Amino acid sequence: MASTQAQLESNVSYHKSLLGQIAQLEYAPSSLESQQGFLTGLKNDLKLSEAEVKTLSEITSKERKEHQGLKDSVARKFTAKVTGRKEKFAARQEKEEREYVQALEKEMQCRHHIETLKKLISEGETRRDELIKNVAEHEKLKHDLHALYSHIFDGPTQGYPQDDILEQQVLQSLTEHARIQSDYDHEKRAGELLDHAKTKMSHCWQAIDAALSASTWDMFGGGGIADMMERSSLSEAQGYAHQATMFVQQAHNACQLVNPKAIDGLYIAEGSVIGDIIFDNIYSDMKFHEKIQDSRDSADQVLRNLTSERHASSQRLNTVKTYLNNAEEELKKRRESLDTFRRGVFESIDGGSAGGSRVIYQPPEGPPPSGNFQPPVGPPPNYEGVGVPGDGMDKKGQW
Repeated sequence: MASTQAQLESNVSYHKSLLGQIAQLEYAPSSLESQQGFLTGLKNDLKLSEAEVKTLSEITSKERKEHQGLKDSVARKFTAKVTGRKEKFAARQEKEEREYVQALEKEMQCRHHIETLKKLISEGETRRDELIKNVAEHEKLKHDLHALYSHIFDGPTQGYPQDDILEQQVLQSLTEHARIQSDYDHEKRAGELLDHAKTKMSHCWQAIDAALSASTWDMFGGGGIADMMERSSLSEAQGYAHQATMFVQQAHNACQLVNPKAIDGLYIAEGSVIGDIIFDNIYSDMKFHEKIQDSRDSADQVLRNLTSERHASSQRLNTVKTYLNNAEEELKKRRESLDTFRRGVFESIDGGSAGGSRVIYQPPEGPPPSGNFQPPVGPPPNYEGVGVPGDGMDKKGQW
């Protein structure tokens, strides 16, 4: 079996690669949680809207039958003409027409809202699926890192209390990073939704402006065609306003700091089919022209509000991004500290040498030699220059 030192040296690059890949996918778990919450909100809205459109469809069908019945009733028209109640009949016919058109517009707006929600859900599910894959990869990489530590350490923190301390610091940084990442994701999503709201409000303003042009033409003799252009443009503006309102509410749901009242005060003038055609005159045209002008003014104000909200959202996003960068840097440092400590542990296991191995001397085989040595036989050898008896030294060794 390879030594711990050999295992360390052969896994250093792999260990570094794992840490880098994990850091790149650190955003995925908290982002997936945010995305799933966003999708849940959209799906709840879709469920409510589908129930609403069913009710509106029934109302439209009822109003259509009443309007068509009155419109096709030759006997009622003749009776009203003969009895001198033509104006009363026209007013009733206008009422039925208005109620039918209003019911139809509400139904179509709701259906368009449903289509928008379905598109957002589809895009959100695509993003969620990508995040699910990233989270799975993130978990796999963490598992691989843990397996590496277990393989080399056989329990990475066993016997090393400092490792536990450093690991706890990393976990604290991870928790803080996840919290800030969640704030960043919510603020970023709010900004995107506010962009959608601004786009829809711009379309709304353009539709109102088109209605204002048609109204000007109507005052100078545009007739029925100008009236129909007014109604068509205002109906289009109403649809865009409804979508803008939805996006602002979604932005507020994503980030509570977004003011949902930014779109309050929007006013879309409403015309009348029968009134604009049968009772059309210069005075009514001028009065309605003023209403459309008021609508455009309110759209101007809402656009300014949304621009202000978007600017505030961008500033908050930049601030959170700074916090997120700091959290990422702190997390990186603490991971590096833990990695450095564990690397030191790896090296210390084999004597603290990463560049070579220490020499280990093995004892000789067999039992140690016996300690019972016998002195040699006879007197010690006579060395030249060493005093001996008869050469100035007596037998007791005295000179």
